[in-house]
This record gives sequence, C-alpha cells and structure tokens, in this order.
Amino acid sequence: MVSGLVGILEAIAEKSLDGYDPILAVGDDPADVQRRTVAYAECHFAITGTALPIHRVLALMEAPDLVASMTEKEQAVDALEDRLDQATWTDTMLKRLALDGLWWSDLLDAERFTAEERAEMANRLLGQPLPH
Repeated sequence: MVSGLVGILEAIAEKSLDGYDPILAVGDDPADVQRRTVAYAECHFAITGTALPIHRVLALMEAPDLVASMTEKEQAVDALEDRLDQATWTDTMLKRLALDGLWWSDLLDAERFTAEERAEMANRLLGQPLPH
C-alpha cells in the first residue's frame, strides 16, 4: 500500500511541477519581472485559500527524490532574475518569499485569511490584483 501511495503522491507532485511552466515561459527579460512575479503568485498563491497544495509537502516527505526536481524548477525560476539590478532583484525575492510564507500558512490553517484579506495581500505584494 505504501508504494501505491508513493506512486500517487509522485504523480501529483510531478503534475504540480507543471505550475512552474508559465513562469519560465515569460523569459528572462528584466522588463518582464512584474509578469514573472505575477505568474509566480498564480503558481503559489490562491486568493480563495481553498486549494491547499499539501500534496507537494506529502509527496516530498514520501518521495524525497522529487526534491531535486522541485529544486531544479525553483532554481530555473530564480535564474530568470539574474539580469536584474540588485534593488529590483531584492524586491522580487522579498515578494516571492512573502508568497511562499502565505503558502505555508495555508498548510497550517486554510481559513486564517478571508478571500478579501488574501486579495488585499496580493494587491500589496504585486501592486495589482492577481488575475483569477
């Protein structure tokens, strides 16, 4: 049964890796940093708070070989920002870390923030509403 569970979790985690594709598709032009940040937010942040990405955490715990794949995707996304000036790079990474923190918060309590509060956080972090 455990190997079946691992297989299911691996399949779910592999599917979640596809979420990085829209970020990577934006390319590495420094002028597109805002588009990449919005794509990152769409990948990691649900305004409604209803879709918990707990499957990623479970898959990583049950199938540690997926860590390399997820790390590779994160590094590829980070590499898109290599041409940014230091101040813009820092602002971008702080926004992404804040979005990651909200993702972890969802793992603990999906109802911690209302949809309105989440929308306001996205507006503040991105400087625009998150498309949904």
